[in-house]
Amino acid sequence: MSSHADIPAELVAAAYATSVTPLDAPLHLLCASDDLVELVFDKIPRWEERGWIDVLHSEYVRALLSRLRQRCAVTSFGKITSPENWKALDSARQMASGPLQSHLLCLDRFDPTRDPRFDISGARLCSMTQALAYKGIIEWTATPDRPPQPRIPPLFAPTVLKLAPTRQCTLGQSQPQRL
Repeated sequence: MSSHADIPAELVAAAYATSVTPLDAPLHLLCASDDLVELVFDKIPRWEERGWIDVLHSEYVRALLSRLRQRCAVTSFGKITSPENWKALDSARQMASGPLQSHLLCLDRFDPTRDPRFDISGARLCSMTQALAYKGIIEWTATPDRPPQPRIPPLFAPTVLKLAPTRQCTLGQSQPQRL
């Protein structure tokens, strides 16, 4: 997983808004750009077809999508165009940078759990390629990093061995001598 700083702010804001808004209350998500609209309506359907393989921040996108699918009220997406909405955005940014900042969503506390009833997993067979299948297998069977093991000394490192006395034979003698 990549660092939290890489996660798009609009994705975090949308996840926060969907988590604090009741499921039966209307929700209007307005953004300064079309990135969230493009994410929800253009990219997510393609990512679902591919089984979420090789998707950056997929756990956050899937959590947002799961919350959106649970909603029973009107949910709309759009880009800010009117001056009133720009003023509202500016005042929200000022509030977020003020003393209320500690009460806002922190990614360390963000729970990207998904409701299994609304979570689509697996890739569509018609969009599957051998390369995509291989990436999916590697991604799903990735083993966690092992903890570091103590170093084994080099094979030819000088070692001191204490040997027990043994019998020794000299040339020309048939019986070994004791030390």
